[in-house]
Amino acid sequence: MILRIAGAAIEKRMEEKPMAMNKVAMNDEEMDQVTGGSILPYSVQSGDTLAKIAKKYNVTLEQLMKWNDIKNPDMITVGQQLKIKF
Repeated sequence: MILRIAGAAIEKRMEEKPMAMNKVAMNDEEMDQVTGGSILPYSVQSGDTLAKIAKKYNVTLEQLMKWNDIKNPDMITVGQQLKIKF
């Protein structure tokens, strides 16, 4: 339920600020300005990669790694909880 609500919030913000949210990449400060610094919890699913998750939420792989203190992007596991800033 939480993910469904958070997903709706992301979609709404992307509609409200499409140019800012659709940039190829934003630094953390720009992301916080656009989104207010909200965090979406995400549970890694079978078949997920950090690159796919980053693309889905319009963030960079490097941002996901930084926010979640991940050293090796190939070492995520099903059920792992990630933080995605939006």
